[in-house]
Amino acid sequence: MPCNARAVNAEYRLACTHSKTYPAVWREVADGQCSTLYEKDEILMYIVAIGWIYVALMMAITETNIVAGVATFLLYGVAPVSIVLYIMGTPGRRQRRKAEEARTEQAAKEEGKEAGKESSKAGGAGKD
Repeated sequence: MPCNARAVNAEYRLACTHSKTYPAVWREVADGQCSTLYEKDEILMYIVAIGWIYVALMMAITETNIVAGVATFLLYGVAPVSIVLYIMGTPGRRQRRKAEEARTEQAAKEEGKEAGKESSKAGGAGKD
């Protein structure tokens, strides 16, 4: 039977009663609040990365000399984890960049509307 993080952690709750399970997150996604799902996936991604680094560190410790240990840690641990985290983080970075651009564009539109209203009020006051 295949096992993945969502299936294993679907109903797992910590001692805190306010923690959300994946079914609760999916209900929020259905309501249009997708940010929680991305946050959950990022947390799981970092947990896997920490485990990977831990295993690579244990492998490095068992090497016979320091050079081999450092090479093992860098080549089996740091390099692959950094590449995977970069690739897996691309959708999140893209989403944050688009949200920032939308906020900037919205602020520019609001600023333009306010400037237009002020200039029309000033122009109307000068005609009296």
